[in-house]
Amino acid sequence: MDLEKLADYHLWANDRAREIIRGLSEEEFTRDVVPPLGSVKRLCIHMVMAIEYNLLSRVHGEEVDPYEMDDELDAMPVDELMDRWREADLRLRRTVRRPPNNNHLLYHPTNRWKIEVKIRRLHRLHTKKNAYSK
Repeated sequence: MDLEKLADYHLWANDRAREIIRGLSEEEFTRDVVPPLGSVKRLCIHMVMAIEYNLLSRVHGEEVDPYEMDDELDAMPVDELMDRWREADLRLRRTVRRPPNNNHLLYHPTNRWKIEVKIRRLHRLHTKKNAYSK
């Protein structure tokens, strides 16, 4: 499965989850039921942060305050959080389809070089595979 198909499936599956979550009552959404994160709301916040934080800091090399992001997401009502999650998924899919500057680099303070090499290798393999399939 190539990265674009995986990103499409990721969006489709999360859309199904968001549909169900939108149907929860406020009490069900905020009740502690999902260890170790606690509530369904905390799980959703985790999902949004995992995508947004990693895209901004690792792919685009921006400084992001995860505590500030967490506070912002925690203050959102269900529908706004679901919309933000979907937008994060769409941004992830766009990034997979058209990586910034075609560098395919990830920024990590301790493992940047190792990650750059692995991503470049993956990109070369993906490019060769697509060239042969045309």
